[in-house]
Amino acid sequence: MTKIWTLPEVDPKKCTACGLCAERCPEHALDVLPEQGLTFTRPENCTYCTACEDLCPEHAIRCGLEIVWGTA
Repeated sequence: MTKIWTLPEVDPKKCTACGLCAERCPEHALDVLPEQGLTFTRPENCTYCTACEDLCPEHAIRCGLEIVWGTA
């Protein structure tokens, strides 16, 4: 099985930059930056655990996952 995904999507209209997702990310893949708000500063660290989506009180983060079956 091969997994294909993009980074979780952040809706800037809903995000309040509270920082909960950045605090709880087990891989430290994202940060809240003064000028940019929520940003995946280390996207290569994202393991797609969906913790950020689950924790967001504003539902501003969405993790879309596509699974492609086949051989690697």
